[in-house]
Amino acid sequence: MTGWGIPAVCAAACLAFAATGRVAAAEAPASSGLIITRQALHAERLAAGEATRGPLATDVAIQSQDRLLTLSGGRVDLAISRHGFIALGDDTDLRVERVPFSTFDVDLRTQLRVARGHLRLVWKYPDFGARWPMVIDAGPFRISVTSGEYFVEHRDQRTLLCVAEGEAAISTPGQAEAAVFTASACYRLISGAPAQVAAVAPEGFVAARAARALLPLAMQIGLAWAETPSVTATAAMTPDAPGAPDPSAAPTPAPPRSLAEARDQALREAVGPAGRPDATPATPRPSPPSPPSPSPSPRAAAPARPTPTAVAEAAAAPSPASVPRGRWALNVASLNRRDAAVEVRQRLLGAGFSPEIVEASVDGRRWFRVQFRGLADAAAARALARRLEQEAGISGAWVIPPGR
Repeated sequence: MTGWGIPAVCAAACLAFAATGRVAAAEAPASSGLIITRQALHAERLAAGEATRGPLATDVAIQSQDRLLTLSGGRVDLAISRHGFIALGDDTDLRVERVPFSTFDVDLRTQLRVARGHLRLVWKYPDFGARWPMVIDAGPFRISVTSGEYFVEHRDQRTLLCVAEGEAAISTPGQAEAAVFTASACYRLISGAPAQVAAVAPEGFVAARAARALLPLAMQIGLAWAETPSVTATAAMTPDAPGAPDPSAAPTPAPPRSLAEARDQALREAVGPAGRPDATPATPRPSPPSPPSPSPSPRAAAPARPTPTAVAEAAAAPSPASVPRGRWALNVASLNRRDAAVEVRQRLLGAGFSPEIVEASVDGRRWFRVQFRGLADAAAARALARRLEQEAGISGAWVIPPGR
């Protein structure tokens, strides 16, 4: 897929059937939420307010509250404007809870519900300042994602999530904050219990893409539907302070960092070029020249109990970097402890925002700054600060001009 910039005149979340390497139909009406340009057999649509299903045809606009269903052997491919695509497997029931009316909609949130079946999502934020949230509901779980590639399968009240690239914030009703799940791993989400997690090498997702199903991969890594022993990680809402490893706790296998470049290459092949090539990734993942040593490094000390939050903290360890010259930033908080900065970042992820943690040294003291970088101008930064106060309850953010 090509051209990941924001379209000049297009719906904010146009979903379109698209073959690999083809751009969605340009003649789609500007007010459409979802556009289908190509579809396979064995797929149906139940339009909002209607009682009977109809065949899923090409160039049909899909709106909020519509429902897409695939039968046995069915499949559906959807392109989300120029910012990503969705692939549905067979025997899938996808409900379109909400899509923006247009790029000028006040709320640009796209929200989907997997009532049953398999969904693969490749998503690319157009810009941190645009705040274009993508949310997937599956069972009791709400999954908010950043740019990346994700697989969700929900059947028989059981939910699997695989993150090939990016980060997902998972929340359930009644939770104050979301737990963060990171890349190169699959998670079995269990309501009211610790999530099960297993690391997956980047090439491990190839078969899942082709089969449009997660169950074979889940069986291979020990996260199948049957209750099987597995490495567990608690979905804690607040991060643990770093400490000595607990010998009785089963360690979470770390993703193979030597394969980071392969993972990045696989994502680039899936999503095409980024819409904003100078964007700084929210979670830099440096690839060391040699495989990880069996002995833990001082900076990567294990927490008292392995959690997805702790994995997110390790993966998000940034190198000291200034705001790109000629670009603006918004500083939410400057804290002298990394775990405190991670807690603020978790809260924002749960609200649909994607800040970064930037490490800085001032007068010999280390600070961990929670920031939004790459904003177009001071007005965009101030507008984002107002949204943070209104939607996340965080006030006091200040604007950082270019070069600071």
